[in-house]
Amino acid sequence: MVSIEIYGARGSYGTDFKQSRGFGNSTTCLGLWLDKEVIFFDAGSGLPLAQETMRERSPEAVTIALSHLHHDHTSGLLGTEQMYFNPKGVEVDIIGPYKIFTGLNLEFAKFVSPIPLDILTNLRQISSLPPNHSFRTQTGQEVTSFVAGWHPSNSGLIEKDLHFDFHRDYGVQGYIIEAERKKIVFSTDMEFRYYRDLDNNIIPFTKDQTQARINQLIRAAYGADLLIMDGQYNELEYEKFRGYGHATFEGVYEIALAAKVKKLIITHHKPGRSDTDLFEISRRLNRRSNLEVFIAKQGSVIEV
Repeated sequence: MVSIEIYGARGSYGTDFKQSRGFGNSTTCLGLWLDKEVIFFDAGSGLPLAQETMRERSPEAVTIALSHLHHDHTSGLLGTEQMYFNPKGVEVDIIGPYKIFTGLNLEFAKFVSPIPLDILTNLRQISSLPPNHSFRTQTGQEVTSFVAGWHPSNSGLIEKDLHFDFHRDYGVQGYIIEAERKKIVFSTDMEFRYYRDLDNNIIPFTKDQTQARINQLIRAAYGADLLIMDGQYNELEYEKFRGYGHATFEGVYEIALAAKVKKLIITHHKPGRSDTDLFEISRRLNRRSNLEVFIAKQGSVIEV
């Protein structure tokens, strides 16, 4: 059985607001559990919540696929026991965008020094995975990366002299996994209408550029059994947060329909978005068509 277990579904930063505890306040981390392994999509503050499940299920391979290198998608690496040791000898692979090693060191240096990554003693490898390339896990499972939307990146990773630079032109990547006759696509923190230039000015994409990026995602996700996407804002909120690198749940829903996916998980909830609001979003979207929509809830398990 292929299933997704949600360990963190909050966006930008973790909270402890009473009104949002039902859906959880930890940041992004979802575990794709296959027959013999687990592949984590991002490693936010929810990752330590997976420790007990990993001890119980004893996967033969553990892979962490990072969409980008911001703290709300990486901070859990420092607080998870399997990053330091595993009594059964299973080491961890981390894959992610271009310059991932440099990026993680830059991010972790805010909390740990010197040479932050040296403390993670149970790592087998850290691999940069260019867009539209594949990585094979320790069991041979293929994980393929893709790009579509835009997200602000750490300026220390941008090479301004390049005609194309991942961290300037995209800043985030998604993943496609086909396993046990199921297709799962993970796509978070992607904006399609605006971006920031190297001077931090907020610039609109042209209509053609916006549609081209949306089409890249639709092609990647087409026919998926499960699409996981960031829907941090509603349309009204988005007007105040252009250029922050996030989508709206209304926009995500339309992309899922166009891609003809079977199930949609909307995650990366706005900090403080209440349980009541999230229930209402779920009710409203699930009334619109036959597309099955799940609003990511920390601790829940969804069968693909």
